[in-house]
Amino acid sequence: MHRPHVVIISIDALLKEDLNDLSNLPNLQRIKEHGSMVEAVRSIYPSLTHPAHAVMMSGNPPSVTGVYANTHMGTFGEQEVWFNRLEEMGCPTLFHLAKKQGMTTAACRWPLTAGGFSEVDHLLSEVTREEIEAAGMEALLQREASPSLAPIIREHFPLLDGKAQPAEDRFSSTVAAEIIERFKPNLLLTHPAFVDSQRHHHGLFAPEVTEAVRTVDGFVGLLICAADRAGILEETNFIVLGDHGHLAVERSIALNARFVEAGLIELDRDGNVSFWKARSHAAGLSAQIYLKDAGDSLLSAEVEALLRRWALEEESGIGEVFTTAETAERFALSGPFSFVVEGDGRTQFIDDWREPIVRPVEHPRSNHGHLPHRGHQPPLLAMGPAFRQGVVLDECSLLDLAPTAAEILGLEREGMQGRVLEALLSGR
Repeated sequence: MHRPHVVIISIDALLKEDLNDLSNLPNLQRIKEHGSMVEAVRSIYPSLTHPAHAVMMSGNPPSVTGVYANTHMGTFGEQEVWFNRLEEMGCPTLFHLAKKQGMTTAACRWPLTAGGFSEVDHLLSEVTREEIEAAGMEALLQREASPSLAPIIREHFPLLDGKAQPAEDRFSSTVAAEIIERFKPNLLLTHPAFVDSQRHHHGLFAPEVTEAVRTVDGFVGLLICAADRAGILEETNFIVLGDHGHLAVERSIALNARFVEAGLIELDRDGNVSFWKARSHAAGLSAQIYLKDAGDSLLSAEVEALLRRWALEEESGIGEVFTTAETAERFALSGPFSFVVEGDGRTQFIDDWREPIVRPVEHPRSNHGHLPHRGHQPPLLAMGPAFRQGVVLDECSLLDLAPTAAEILGLEREGMQGRVLEALLSGR
């Protein structure tokens, strides 16, 4: 009996509206016509890439994964460190569960997999610009990739141009296709990000975004063709989805500059931060507020009153203020912060502590990190022997991806908070 294969392709920031015209997207059209679809996948809070991918591979929310932002809060003015290593996950993932069952696993530029060689047989991890600057791309890939991939990486390395897109996606998708063809893993997760970068730089539905979706559709085709060449196409289940939405932004707000005005951040003679009692860590269209002493009830009350007063001001950019108790209860989001501020839907937050506080966005741009029910939603498409044909569901949760993949592979699901998308599966 052949074991099933699952290939999960997370197209960063793919939206349902991107699928309105499939005439130029032959591979996504093929998956939709021969499989099933969920029209709206509810992301998590904050709707950021690395927290979302932690959820997608575990079936658990940020309060369980421990990945509550893209980056750890760092020292003022220094590069922040991304949540990106498998050891940072606070719960088992699909990789752990598959390896426990003796299955072959692979990941190609999937966040939160770096260093996960014991659980991922064929690993090409996500790398950051800061790591590239420190080590150089070639040396970094040699360090952060499995030995099994060394000849594949060497062969296709000329495709890369640092982290420039779409070259990076072309490289990682080509490597992923070779992994499928050579090693036939039971589980492969990969993450093209070109669509997200184009939305950030050109706006929600700019022509550049349409072209990026078309380009990434070609990368999806590489993986389908690889499964065909490997002789496992009839046993392979493809799941393609987006991880979060986007909202158009008109301005940036430097909340830390407001904390300077309020006397909660102090500067030295050179304008650098010398001391702080409260500070903001930006999360796109939301921000997480930290206290130097989280146990100081008087400071906490002072900062909460300040945030709620600012929220009444139209120019503050703040739409809502949540305590950590509220984010834990309402959004399954917890972390070392004391408050979370949600933007007004047109404002993104930045970590700068210098004036000006309000900075207009000069060109059409969009961003994310907002409450997941707001704005446009990502879809999910699924095709393969485990899936029915022609089923369309209105919505599901991002947490449902891992349990559904686990069900197809026959893995344990104990502890997963998501649910199996039974209605999509054949024989149900």
